[in-house]
Amino acid sequence: MCFDWGESSDQGVSVLEGEVGWLSCPLFSHPSVYNYSSTQSTGHNLLWYRLPEGHDLEQPLVYRQHLPSAVGP
Repeated sequence: MCFDWGESSDQGVSVLEGEVGWLSCPLFSHPSVYNYSSTQSTGHNLLWYRLPEGHDLEQPLVYRQHLPSAVGP
């Protein structure tokens, strides 16, 4: 499950291990509020964590910023 800390009214997102899931961050959803590049340049980072089932400690979520391009036959 993924939870944000008060930035959204959305519920948690369930994603199966090894599957792709889409996560959104309301802070970066509208360019006039914040944008990811300018926020990173000020030294801030956006980090996602997951809480695997049966575990008590959060683990950093490994993600790619770019989706792999589809390769044709």
